[in-house]
Amino acid sequence: MDKGSPVTLIYRLRADNTISYVGSGWREFAEHNDAPELMPAAVLDKPIDDYIDGADAQRLFALLFARVRNDNTRVTFPFRCDAPDRRRYCRMEMVPLDDDGIEMQSIVERVERREDISLLDRKLPRGADGVTICSWCRKVYSPQSGWVEVEQAIAEMDLMGREEQPRLSHSICPRCYTRANAQR
Repeated sequence: MDKGSPVTLIYRLRADNTISYVGSGWREFAEHNDAPELMPAAVLDKPIDDYIDGADAQRLFALLFARVRNDNTRVTFPFRCDAPDRRRYCRMEMVPLDDDGIEMQSIVERVERREDISLLDRKLPRGADGVTICSWCRKVYSPQSGWVEVEQAIAEMDLMGREEQPRLSHSICPRCYTRANAQR
């Protein structure tokens, strides 16, 4: 899925923000990410909020959905969808459809391989400690430096070598929030 030309995942929302359709690449996406909970049959008719991490991100998406519907306009913004072993640089396009539906296109534009980052592995046990990660750019909040790349946060916060990884609390960093609001 990460090889060659850009990958586009297409899905559609009804007026009530439930998923009504997923494109042909969706199954490969779920398999490639070892995520049976994301197989097409599992996501259809589910609310999109079930798949948006963090209340801040859910509120921001709600504002963007309202803009797409109320202004009958396309909204586009960059985001990242990182895995433990790679960074995926993506673009989201939201397009209005009839009956207040929205077509969403997640376009993977570039992929960078990196050393495996256990902090991002959803299958590892999590402890009571938590760190905050931006749902859009995947930067982590470090008390020492603010919003930084995950590798820098791991070094600054001494996150390697723990028995359990900290919980990931999802939010939106100020830079991503400002960029998203420019779309409103």
